[in-house]
Amino acid sequence: MVSRLAIAALRVIITQPFIRPQSPSPFSQQGIATSTLYFSFFGRVKVIDAFADKVEGLGKDPLQKTRKTIEQEAQLTDQEWNSVRSISEDSSAATDANRKQSGDLLWQFKAQNPGLTSYPSELVAKTKALDRQLARIILDHVQQIRAALRDTRFQQFDAYVHASVGPRLLSKTPPPPPNLLASSLRNG
Repeated sequence: MVSRLAIAALRVIITQPFIRPQSPSPFSQQGIATSTLYFSFFGRVKVIDAFADKVEGLGKDPLQKTRKTIEQEAQLTDQEWNSVRSISEDSSAATDANRKQSGDLLWQFKAQNPGLTSYPSELVAKTKALDRQLARIILDHVQQIRAALRDTRFQQFDAYVHASVGPRLLSKTPPPPPNLLASSLRNG
């Protein structure tokens, strides 16, 4: 059963009103990387789809309003949304695989070296390479969205992503997509 807290949190994510961005975008001026914005956006699509699957499975959203939240906020056509959603799902699968690979490297090292709190330079280099690969994965998928929507519609969509995701990121002052090595050092 879906907890009340999870439902409340998702309602905040889903129902945050659309904010029209200023030109030029204040988020790009403040240094939020495109990869970070879209990493968060793709994650939002994944969360909404998972929640919609549960709600629809319970028969509580026969019109699929939950699933159409971003489509409506971003003012996309059904065809445009289907393209964006498909690309987003592909990006999420690729980033999940990347994060799993990075996590597996760290898990394997910790299993072989219990108690160590520092990592060899070779492992650090591998995880940094995976982090760079993660950014490339995300940016490649952004380019796929650009190609699918064409320039004018992509600019409108990109403004939506900046307006809907940017404020959340700025309020939390997040790092770029997570570096598992750094978080592993903190969590021991």
